[in-house]
Amino acid sequence: MSKEGTEKDLLDPKESMRVIRQVIDVAKKSAQEDGFHFMLWGVIVPVSAATEWYLWRSTDFGAPWAVWGILPAIGGLIAMLYEWRRGRSGRPENMVRTWYSWVWGAFVLSLVLALFFATQNRLSPAPLVLILSAFATFLSGLLLQFAPLRWGALVQWIGAAVCFFIAPQDGNLVLALATVLAYLLPGIMLHREYRRSHVR
Repeated sequence: MSKEGTEKDLLDPKESMRVIRQVIDVAKKSAQEDGFHFMLWGVIVPVSAATEWYLWRSTDFGAPWAVWGILPAIGGLIAMLYEWRRGRSGRPENMVRTWYSWVWGAFVLSLVLALFFATQNRLSPAPLVLILSAFATFLSGLLLQFAPLRWGALVQWIGAAVCFFIAPQDGNLVLALATVLAYLLPGIMLHREYRRSHVR
């Protein structure tokens, strides 16, 4: 085969796209998530939101928002410990896992800024949290090719819209319900799928 023919084969767009798809498919398989973080935050966030709502509506406790400084902090430590142990197992890095990590890293940074903005302006953080969570959840569903996460993101977007029409503190109940549907249930399904794929 001539040099010109070889270069033509190497630069063929259809062949290049086929190779790219194969690489991405392999990366996706090795980037499978076990659903741990979705299950963890699918419990931490609803419990925190429901607790704040209860303290606000039914008690004289002066700082019901303080619950957000306790349970999420515990959840964060658990998540970091889990990732540290998982990192020691020597999981190979790939572009999908890298993208996945960047999505959630950007989410955390955006969330911190949004919470600071909400508290400084005495606004309910629920709709902001839901909007940001929905974006990260939707991208995760795309990267992992897992439809329940994409549907969960839609639930969060709808929940954010509902928050604009109800009392600010009642937004915590919407946040709790939407997080159960968007994180906890898909997390359980993701975990089951992960276990099935690793039993074979």
